[in-house]
Amino acid sequence: MRIICDRKKLEVATHNCMKAVSIRSPLPILSHLLFDVEDGRIKISATDLELGIESYVETQGSVEAKKDEKRSFTAPAKTFSDIIGQLPDGEVILEVSEGQMKITSHRSEFSLVTLPSAEFPIFPRPEGASSLTIDAGTFKEMVRLVLFSCASAEESRAVLTGVLISVNENKLTMVATDGRRLAQIERIIDQLFPGKESRVVPQHSLTEISKLLRDDDKEIEISFGEGQIFFSIPRVFLFSRVLEGEYPDYRTLIRKDYNTRAIIDRLMLLGAVRRVMITAQERINPGLIKLSFKGDGLEISSNTADLGRARETIQVAIEGEELNIAFNGKYMMEVLSNLEIEQINLDMKDPHSSGVISPVGDDSYVYILMPIRIKDEVYA
Repeated sequence: MRIICDRKKLEVATHNCMKAVSIRSPLPILSHLLFDVEDGRIKISATDLELGIESYVETQGSVEAKKDEKRSFTAPAKTFSDIIGQLPDGEVILEVSEGQMKITSHRSEFSLVTLPSAEFPIFPRPEGASSLTIDAGTFKEMVRLVLFSCASAEESRAVLTGVLISVNENKLTMVATDGRRLAQIERIIDQLFPGKESRVVPQHSLTEISKLLRDDDKEIEISFGEGQIFFSIPRVFLFSRVLEGEYPDYRTLIRKDYNTRAIIDRLMLLGAVRRVMITAQERINPGLIKLSFKGDGLEISSNTADLGRARETIQVAIEGEELNIAFNGKYMMEVLSNLEIEQINLDMKDPHSSGVISPVGDDSYVYILMPIRIKDEVYA
């Protein structure tokens, strides 16, 4: 079989799949890409059995193949990707025979040993699964505003290492928490979803589908399968396993009452926290910063005994009681860096209760931050 492709387009399609390639798997076939030649295009697939990605590239001219010749083959993923990435722009010719692939471009020629395509795992499909379609930009925004709140892979509760994606009628919700902070975002979709569905999706899978979305992608289709979730855009299809386990009842953590509300310029607060964090290097509570709300000012400070201290005051609008409270500055910087609004609300009840950050005038996004308990005299 002989196939001609444009090098740039082949490189993009190959690159799309590389994050699903399993280099260290005991199954050699999982370190390979699967190529399926269809009408006028090649479907390239990769999977590590937990994540699977398909991407498509158009062929140039007709595919030359013998009658009844099998139109699927494999190639070692990293080697193939490295070769295509180094070739000059123009036509790339792939010639496939039993157990071998020849790659030709200009004066370059490579020959790769392949594995039987029959060994490659069968991709699951969302046939019969409930689906919804959402604006691609909205989807990327939702992922961006919750993903950083997932627990790390070292956490004991695996379910916290993913993002809870829920749909109920015309509302899509994403939630992430590591037990010390929680992010929730809700968006209205342009369709009435039949019933309710919830899945906890590994953060790695959401990271990859977000990277695959381009600025000119208008929509993404999400399908809820049994133990799996599927994402589809015009040139890429991705499936992911979902995480098992009971997700915490996060709704009980989202409270509406507060005794102190501060309305703060987001960038001003972000800059101040970044600077104060330089001396927030306590061993017991790394990243600890102290916030003192008084009058129309917010004093942000940090102190590390064997290093030094920092203090900065910014102007804020305060409603309610004066308050001293401490947070993890890294957790504050992450939400402030990802939000794209001018002002935030910071709602607090007392020094021992969680703080709630939300955009001013928008209650569809909340970020809950647990305080760090310290003695009152450290504010002096």
